Amino acid sequence: MAAAQRATWYTLRHTFASRLVPSGVNLLTVKELLGHSTLVMVMRYAHLADENLKAAVDTLTADP
Repeated sequence: MAAAQRATWYTLRHTFASRLVPSGVNLLTVKELLGHSTLVMVMRYAHLADENLKAAVDTLTADP
């Protein structure tokens, strides 16, 4: 495997967090799962895409 294709712990943690957040897992839970002490560190791993932000706002207009 070439160096550019090698998976690292960083890659795995980043992928883990980046897939949890769009699936609806809240950031405090992701923080605990990754063992981070602050939400600032979680935000380095969990990128929020525009469509995820829109979906969050759209929950306010959803029928209960």
